Amino acid sequence: MRRDLRSLTRALRPAVTRAAATELAAFDRPTWLAWATDDRLFPLEHAYALAALMPNAQVELIADSRAFSMLDQTEVLAGLVSDFAVRRAPSA
Repeated sequence: MRRDLRSLTRALRPAVTRAAATELAAFDRPTWLAWATDDRLFPLEHAYALAALMPNAQVELIADSRAFSMLDQTEVLAGLVSDFAVRRAPSA
């Protein structure tokens, strides 16, 4: 896992990330950011900064979780995804 993480971080290119970030302001679709509160790699400030770039974004916090909230808090994340999907579903 460490080797894979090293390979991933070496492949990251800040210019590509910055270019993508400039396009986020034009993305007006509902955006939901599920963010782990205890993540050391992606701090909470990043969630709010990312949400601020998009006109229709919201942040949902997942407590007692780190980068892999789908493993740390499976049921919490599943409930949040379900709630978001129901809120976004077209009315019949």
